[in-house]
Amino acid sequence: MSDPKDILTSQPTPSLMEEQIKKFTMESLRGKSVASFDLKKAAQALDDNEGQRVKAIDMGGDKISAVTLQVADGRLRPNATTLETVSTNQGEGYLKFLESLATETSSLKLPLGISSAGPLEGTKPLAWHKVPVFMEELQARYQGDLGKLFPSAVIFNDAVAGLMAGAVEAQSKFPGTEEVLYLINGSGVGGAVLKEGTIYATEPGHIPLVEDLNPYHQDKACGVFGAKNVCIELAAGSKAGIEDLWQKTKGEALSGEEIGKKLSQGDELAKGLYLHSAYLLAHVVMGMRGVFNLFEKPGKTVLGCHGGAFRVPGYTQRLVQILEKNLKFDPQVLITSDFSFDLCLEGAAIGALMKKPSETSTA
Repeated sequence: MSDPKDILTSQPTPSLMEEQIKKFTMESLRGKSVASFDLKKAAQALDDNEGQRVKAIDMGGDKISAVTLQVADGRLRPNATTLETVSTNQGEGYLKFLESLATETSSLKLPLGISSAGPLEGTKPLAWHKVPVFMEELQARYQGDLGKLFPSAVIFNDAVAGLMAGAVEAQSKFPGTEEVLYLINGSGVGGAVLKEGTIYATEPGHIPLVEDLNPYHQDKACGVFGAKNVCIELAAGSKAGIEDLWQKTKGEALSGEEIGKKLSQGDELAKGLYLHSAYLLAHVVMGMRGVFNLFEKPGKTVLGCHGGAFRVPGYTQRLVQILEKNLKFDPQVLITSDFSFDLCLEGAAIGALMKKPSETSTA
C-alpha cells in the first residue's frame, strides 16, 4: 500500500496566482505591531523562573482550555491534572468558566497568560462572531474588556501567543532563526509574524478570495467586521472551509479528522479539498512574505505550522512542496504538534513569565 502522504504530494505542483497574492497588504491583513519579543530574553525568562508555576488560558471559537504549567529544566511542563476544557455553542458558559479561573488565579497569586482567538484591541476582543453569547455577556458585565476580569493577566491573540512558544522552539532547533511566520489552520486560518524583535498580529484568513480560487463555490460571507465577501479561511480552513464544503457537497457533517481519514482511503473530494487548502495556504505564506519581507535568504526565517490540518498525512509536505517551487529553496518548518501539547497555552505562559518575572510566586 502506498504512503498516505503521497496522495497529496504526488500531484503536479502548481504555480501561484499573482492576483491573490497582491490582495495581501498590511491594511488587508489588519496587521499591527502588538509586542516586542526578544528570543534570548524569552529563553532567559524560562531559565530564571525554574520551578515557577504559571496559569494559562486558551480561548478558541469552539472551546476554552486552562492549565497550570511549571518551569522545569528551561521548559514548560503542563500539570495534566489541572487541565480543564469547556466546549461551547456560540460562547455559552465561557464567562462563568473565566470568572471561576479569575478567582482561582487571584487566590493562588499565579502569573496568568491568556490566548484569545480573533482580533484584540488592547484587552478587548473585537468582532468575534463565533462566540456571540460570550461577547454579549462580557460587554454587559465587564464593558467588553477581559482586562477588567483579569487585571494582572497578559492577553494575546492566539496566533501571537502561539508564535511566542513556536519562536522559542525555532531558536532551539534552528539557531540561525531571526524571524518566524506562524501559520494556523484549525477552526479557521490565522497567523502572526516575528520580525526584527516585533510581533505583528495579522488576520490572513479574512483576505478576500479571488473568484478563480473558489472551485467549490463557497458562498458564505466572511462576516468579520461585516465583510460580505468570501474569504480565504472559508475555503482553506480545516473547519470553516474543508468541513463546511464537505457537508455542502456530501450532505453529511464530518470532522476534519474524519475527512482526513477519507483522504487516506482515496476519496476524491477529500483529496481535492486538502489539495486546494494547501494551495491557498501557500498563497497566504507568499502574500505575507511580500508584506513583511520574509524568506529573504535560507536559514533566517522559520515557518511554524499549527492546527489540525497540519496533522493530516501529506498536508504539510504539500504546502512545503509548493513553497519550495516558489521560494526556490526548501523552507525551515516546524509542526507544532511534534513538540507541544498546546502551543497557545505555552505561549501565553511564556508571555506571563516575561512580563513580571520578579513578581512570580512558586506557591
